[in-house]
Amino acid sequence: MRILHFLQATAGLLVLFFPLLLLGQPHVKESLILKLDSNESIVREMSCFDLNPEKDMLRIVTRHTSGYYVWKNGKKKGPYESLPENDDTACPPGRLLPCAAYSTKECHPQDYYTQYVSSDASMAMYITHNGVNHGPFSAVMQLEVTCDKAAFAAIVMDMESHIRLIHSGGKNLALSGNPFWLKLSPDGSTALAAMGKMIDPANMDVSKLTFEDFTSFRVFSLDGKAYGPYRQDKTPQENFWFSNTSGSNWYMLHEGAIYKNGNLLRPVPDGYSPCQLWFGPDGERLFVSQFEGGTLTEDNNTVLMHHPLQVITRHEKNRTKISWISLDKDNRLVLYESNM
Repeated sequence: MRILHFLQATAGLLVLFFPLLLLGQPHVKESLILKLDSNESIVREMSCFDLNPEKDMLRIVTRHTSGYYVWKNGKKKGPYESLPENDDTACPPGRLLPCAAYSTKECHPQDYYTQYVSSDASMAMYITHNGVNHGPFSAVMQLEVTCDKAAFAAIVMDMESHIRLIHSGGKNLALSGNPFWLKLSPDGSTALAAMGKMIDPANMDVSKLTFEDFTSFRVFSLDGKAYGPYRQDKTPQENFWFSNTSGSNWYMLHEGAIYKNGNLLRPVPDGYSPCQLWFGPDGERLFVSQFEGGTLTEDNNTVLMHHPLQVITRHEKNRTKISWISLDKDNRLVLYESNM
């Protein structure tokens, strides 16, 4: 309810406020932010829709036949003959639509590897995490640290040249092959390691290798289960992900379907990416950022967020909630809210 209280506080901006249950979308509430004229449109690149209860971040620039208008702090100013300058105090940088897929790259600097990995005089390598040294290793090949820095997973080569998947919680899994990629869940409890064929030109006839030899890989989870094989050209790294809102569950887009924890969950049409697929904590209910050309339809476990301008998720009272702002077919800017 913090977002609703925040919107109520900007009473001058709200033309009308009313929560209701949307037909066909159980448990989804809507609140009208403002109503645009029929000949008025939002200038997306100049507007921001950050729902932050600590600060009014609703700044909406519209284009009208009479000129440009700015909605801010409950007031509408204009018309202006030309597009007004952006107000950096109202719109923070990096205000692109958020992605549903969890990525540690969004919260760590590019060089964070050097913050955790070091070597001694003998060139043995160590991972130092929360004051604890892990190692020695002959190589640290992949490293992922959760955004809260509470956990890490790594693909390493031990001092006997064995490749292993290790975790800050103590798990140590033997692997074989060439590391392709490593992913870590938001809560740090689960990791996925993709391993391809080890290509050693000194000990094999490379001319006899096939395309599949170079692109095929298997996925190993921290509990020792193996999945695949898959091919990079058909199921690339981006098709495996952890969701920002679904805990330790991992997902895969593969051959026209979504898999959860390696098991078939549901078919999905072409054209959808992990960034659009917001799963609830149990991995059953799905909220979809639906854009032009999207063909998914709603059902009891699927809610379509049509052309969202902003998506916000938060945890309240042991529940995960999702909110989004969209411009509906009647030119109304609407806030939608639901439990996931």
